[in-house]
Amino acid sequence: MIKAMEPRYQPPNRQKLSEQLIPALFENEKAKLFQELQSTQAVSLTTDAWTSRSAESYLTITCHFVNKDWEMCFRILQTEKFHGSHTGERVGYELKTCMTSWGIQNKVNVMTVDNASNMTVALEVAGAQKLGCLAHTLNLASNKAMSIQSLQRVLAKVRSIVTYFHKSNIATEMLKEKQLALQLPQHKLINDCKTRWNSTYQMIQRFLTQRPAVLAALLDERIKRSKTISGMTAQEVQICEDFVSVMEVMLTATLVLCEEKTPTSGLILPLLRKLLHHFERKEGDSDFILTLKNAVGQNLATRYTDNNVRMFLEESSALDPRTKGKPCIQAEPWERLEDKLSLMDFNVNSVKTETDARPVTPVDIPQINHSPLPALPNIPAHLESGNSTDDDLDDEISKPNEQKVARTALESLFGEDEVLVTGEEFITPAELARKEVESYKGHKPASMKENPLKWWKENEVYFPKLASLARTYFCVQATPVASERVFSTTGDIVSATRACLSPERVNELVFWKKNMKF
Repeated sequence: MIKAMEPRYQPPNRQKLSEQLIPALFENEKAKLFQELQSTQAVSLTTDAWTSRSAESYLTITCHFVNKDWEMCFRILQTEKFHGSHTGERVGYELKTCMTSWGIQNKVNVMTVDNASNMTVALEVAGAQKLGCLAHTLNLASNKAMSIQSLQRVLAKVRSIVTYFHKSNIATEMLKEKQLALQLPQHKLINDCKTRWNSTYQMIQRFLTQRPAVLAALLDERIKRSKTISGMTAQEVQICEDFVSVMEVMLTATLVLCEEKTPTSGLILPLLRKLLHHFERKEGDSDFILTLKNAVGQNLATRYTDNNVRMFLEESSALDPRTKGKPCIQAEPWERLEDKLSLMDFNVNSVKTETDARPVTPVDIPQINHSPLPALPNIPAHLESGNSTDDDLDDEISKPNEQKVARTALESLFGEDEVLVTGEEFITPAELARKEVESYKGHKPASMKENPLKWWKENEVYFPKLASLARTYFCVQATPVASERVFSTTGDIVSATRACLSPERVNELVFWKKNMKF
């Protein structure tokens, strides 16, 4: 087709693509990302390791930041081949080298990683604060429930039934027939992965939904039931139902944390508090439910107890308009935020209150949803009377709108201690910070379905310093799920037919695939 359309055109060959075009695209996108990172206020990193089909180990480092338009941005920084064992010192050195090469070593304060011990050492070497992945934390707590013996016996029976239907074509056809007869959804049974607790939850949930069809298929004389499959008692079925009922909140929390476009670090403490309340003992709980709640609740109670991590999460929740009014936010986080604001350089001309920015309408006059018109200029009396000349108009136009207030020697000396609000009143940075925090606290909280980034974009004019501070907190995510999702991309790139790609080419292709905007 190309030859018919333009015989003179020579498409690039494999060598030109590999040695010229792809490296050029990589360098171009890398330069764009470097400029983007230099203009952002704060950056948060996540990292994870993976192994290619050729048994080569790679370390992928990703970053999150909030741009000037209040959009959550996700970028790949590098995918480098990792030599040797994954010790904390070696991983920390790679992180520090990456931050230095991108010029963000002073913009990274917190990193979200899994709860492995080597990552604690790695972040100490890199000079960043560690935030444990909440999804990994929930997975570890849920695995405590899987260790309950009565649940293990039930899971073994469910797995044997699911495996039988996956391996037998006749049993699968019979299951579809029974589903149609019983008017059940024609869904396949789900087999679980022992490293992901939510897959076990989904396996049991699907089994309970399809249990009538499963029993009817197993009792049909046209199939030969395996001797390893045994029936389930009413008590075992009740255990499955109790497990699904109690653990549903854990699955919901896990799904909430997989969001990439909205900040999630402010949700950690409210979610943790809700989960701890959910796993408290209640009257009427069965023995199995009590054992389940005790196993999961005790594990969750030991999480995020580090003082520095706790303070960061409290401040992040306070800056999230969805969670600022939650009971987990006490007085101390607000005091710390006031202290941080008082140390920032205030520009009083950019500070507006809601009363200043919005027109005040009398109560007895119905409010009309129109944008307020700009205020008319004050007209001098001699101009308003009509007795004016062109010279008078020229004089009025030449006058400045506002007279500059000359700074005195005392103001020059104490300028760092006092902020000029009007020509007659002085206010300290601490008092200005307190007023902004109090105004923000009194503002109506955002709904849980609202995007906090959009909220701050609309309200930045009222809380300018809190908005600046929010950017540094919102770039931190509760989970490094973005890094793990890169694995699917790398699986497509380093496929079975391309397993011999060089590490340099893997880095370029992954970087270009995930960062380039088409």
